Amino acid sequence: MFCWDARPPQPQYNKDWQKVWRSRLEKAGECLVKTWLEHQTYDDYWKHGSVTEDTSKVAIPVLAIGGWHDGYTNCALRMAQTLPKCQAIVGPWSHNWPDEARPGPNIGFMDECLTWWDQHLKGVDRGYDQMPKVRWYLCNGVVPPGPSVVSWPGQWQAGDRSEGGDQQVYTLSDNHRMIQGNAGLTSPVSVSFSGSAGLTCGEWLSFGAPDLPGDQRVTSQFQACWYSDVLENDLHIYGQPVLSLDCEVDQQTAQLYCGLCHVLPGGGARLLTYGLLNLNGLTSDRKVTPGKVYTVKVMLDAIGYTVPAGQSLQLVVSPGSFPTSWPSPVLTRLTLHSGTMTLPSVSVLKVQEEEIFTNTQPRLGPSKHVEVLRKATFDRNLSYGLSDNARCISTKSDDGCKYYPDVDTEIDEVNEDRYTITGDDPTSAVAFCSRSCLITYQAHTDNPIKTETITSSWMKSDENQFLLTNSLVTRLDGVDFFSKTWQETVPRNGI
Repeated sequence: MFCWDARPPQPQYNKDWQKVWRSRLEKAGECLVKTWLEHQTYDDYWKHGSVTEDTSKVAIPVLAIGGWHDGYTNCALRMAQTLPKCQAIVGPWSHNWPDEARPGPNIGFMDECLTWWDQHLKGVDRGYDQMPKVRWYLCNGVVPPGPSVVSWPGQWQAGDRSEGGDQQVYTLSDNHRMIQGNAGLTSPVSVSFSGSAGLTCGEWLSFGAPDLPGDQRVTSQFQACWYSDVLENDLHIYGQPVLSLDCEVDQQTAQLYCGLCHVLPGGGARLLTYGLLNLNGLTSDRKVTPGKVYTVKVMLDAIGYTVPAGQSLQLVVSPGSFPTSWPSPVLTRLTLHSGTMTLPSVSVLKVQEEEIFTNTQPRLGPSKHVEVLRKATFDRNLSYGLSDNARCISTKSDDGCKYYPDVDTEIDEVNEDRYTITGDDPTSAVAFCSRSCLITYQAHTDNPIKTETITSSWMKSDENQFLLTNSLVTRLDGVDFFSKTWQETVPRNGI
């Protein structure tokens, strides 16, 4: 968003576009990361935009769309239960439109919108009031772990609940076993923070590129693990799993990461969902008492997934998972005394897709004419330094270069991200993001207008504060237009 917000207006529609552009950059050009970090608790900054503060204020009808590989699906399911007039559709999708997102299958999203608008804007009875509150996709666990899935085998389900009505409860037991019984741990299990624990995490906000979690066997050796017995019957998980723990830590600042995995017959482990808890949020002074046993609950992200009979589950727990979460300020050791994992489950219904969607197949309008001058590419890699012990997840998303004849505009965008940590040192973590956007207006005329917007952002930390560097460079026809670098610090507050 740092780069997006800094892009220029379209000169064709604003004769004062240079003045408007400069004014925007001077008044609102700064990256928002500093502002967000200044609000490390759920304070008024966050509350003012949260519907959960007073759901009765949302009197209008709402159609909430989510995907199991999106970052915002939990709220779509919550709203279906808490808002007065809300329905939700949750597919296997990433952060993209339901008629083109990966993983598929896709639906006729535009037709669904038209039907909904007919009902609620035109007053035409299209039967939407009789639709179930939640329509959701149950993924069949037959796909091996990997960065990309084109279309996930499974089936649509529908009902008025946002989680399954049944529960499967597993108890953490000795010998890395997770059992359906009461035989808990006879001795505590401890695990320390590792800079390698989160290296196969996948992107928090997947856009459907090959960025899903990798095989968790690579990283589970750095976490505390428990395995279920092989399942006698198919297990259809629907909703948010909950991990309840009695645990302690050896530092005043600590976090807890837990992941639920599906162990496939070939040995691969797919990360189904995960949850995070900042233990400092449990106390009013934002400090954890080392050695004190806390009883906590961690809500994992909602999923709809079938683990087939004859296969098993894996639970992984650790005091952090970089880069999914920023590391605690000092090396932390987490000790677990007891715990249970509760999985919401359902019985599968026979649902006809044609009865719950206006159109089951995507139906798009005519494509905009675009000339591709450089094809888009996406690469996500992990490097593991054998000489310096540095581990780095790097992503390069080259959106390519495209020409739009209808507005005579050429756009060239490249995005790069790097998340680096050295060994198990939490203060060595570095996040780097760069964005470049080159827009040429009047591209095929004698007087093209060439604009460049380039941003670079670094985030580091020591034990007491976050260290931020944000750089913005803009150019007009190759000449510097507006440039500024912000170097700022924000105190850590129980993080």
